[in-house]
Amino acid sequence: MEGYNILAVLIILVGVSMGQIPGGWIDANVGDTDVKEAARFATEAQSSRSNSLYHHKLLKIHKARTQVVSGINYEVFIETGTTTCKKSEVPLEDLKRCAVPENGVKHLCQAIVWVQAWIPRTKVTKLECQNKG
Repeated sequence: MEGYNILAVLIILVGVSMGQIPGGWIDANVGDTDVKEAARFATEAQSSRSNSLYHHKLLKIHKARTQVVSGINYEVFIETGTTTCKKSEVPLEDLKRCAVPENGVKHLCQAIVWVQAWIPRTKVTKLECQNKG
C-alpha cells in the first residue's frame, strides 16, 4: 500500500516539475485550428446573446489555453468588433463580407468553450466581455 502512495506522490511531482498538473490549464497556440474554431464559436455566441442589431466579428485571439476535462475546455481571450451588418439582413455564414468600422465598438472577451468531439457537442460555458478603451 505504501508503494502506491509513493507512486502517487512521484506522479504529482513529475507533473508539477514539468509545469503541468492533470486537469490543469496549458497554454495553447493561438494559430491552432481548434483554438481558432473555439474563438469563432465564442464570437458567434457573443453576437447572438447581445442586444445589438449588428453582428460581432472576431478581430484577434490574444491568448488561449486548454484543459482536459470530459472533452476539452478552450479558454480564449479575444477581441471582437461590432460590424456594419445587421443580424436581420445578413446570415452568420456571410459574416466574412462584413466590416468593422475603424472607430467602431470593440470588445475584449474571455470565453470558455467546452468541446466533446465524440458526441459532437460544443458549448460556451463562460463569456464575459467589456468594451475596449
